[in-house]
Amino acid sequence: MKFIKYFLYRLKWHLAKYIDFKYPVHLDLELNNNCNQKCIACWHSERELPFKINIMSLSQAKKFLDEGKELKIKSVKFNLRGEPLLHPYLYEIIKYAKKIGYIETMINTNGIFLDQQLINSLNKYLDTMIISIDSFEIDEYCEIHNCTKRDFRKLMENLKILSKMWIKNKLKMKVKLNYHLNLYNKNLSLERYYTNFSMFKLIKNYTRKRYGKDIVIDDIYKKRLKKCPHMQRRITVLADGKIYPCCMCYTENIYLQLGEKGLVNAWNSLKRLLLKQNYIRRQYLKICENCTSNEIYK
Repeated sequence: MKFIKYFLYRLKWHLAKYIDFKYPVHLDLELNNNCNQKCIACWHSERELPFKINIMSLSQAKKFLDEGKELKIKSVKFNLRGEPLLHPYLYEIIKYAKKIGYIETMINTNGIFLDQQLINSLNKYLDTMIISIDSFEIDEYCEIHNCTKRDFRKLMENLKILSKMWIKNKLKMKVKLNYHLNLYNKNLSLERYYTNFSMFKLIKNYTRKRYGKDIVIDDIYKKRLKKCPHMQRRITVLADGKIYPCCMCYTENIYLQLGEKGLVNAWNSLKRLLLKQNYIRRQYLKICENCTSNEIYK
């Protein structure tokens, strides 16, 4: 039964690009936007952040999760611009999401704050953990992540813990390694370093230009002409409670104020104002036309 539910959810995720579903498939719930690292392609590397640091309360997170279930949302990822392991109630929130029926719970993390105890706790309720590691070589990693060598060594220790659990068949959650190719690591031979952790899927992407230092490989990073899936696929809530139609457009001053049922009202408004009127007529928001997700929507 779990496999069937997961299969149908993933099918809906892919079909959302083509079908106008009544409800979104996925919720990006940013619990906090602070981080312990200052990666050079990230906002956190800037001297002044373009946003205020916020941490969502436990009660507010549960409220959004409840409203997400009212919208029949299937999956939730608990971060966007911050390190989720810094949130004091992350475990309780993930546990609550699974309790009320979310099919997939996810986090992106730099993995530094993991240890055996936390891994054991998350392993009970977290479905997918995506760990950012832009190099397997210590000096290069520290340069890209703008951190100390201690961070790199701690990450390697944590990956070894996860790999040993996988070998012993005790690792229930999926672990993926998120690798962003950029001007600093483009010549690194991944195979030589990746061998020890080959049991985990390596997600290889190209670094995208954000507010931090531009290290994009321009001749590879090109926009593609295709229909955007994200307007119908997901809805995003930032740590300050503001709601956006996707995980990319929060740099624009567009959001919907929360009502008594904030997420439900927001989705209905997004469908009516952005999808039905603008998107179908190909009248795009400025942020959509200049989207840095490597997708253009004309």
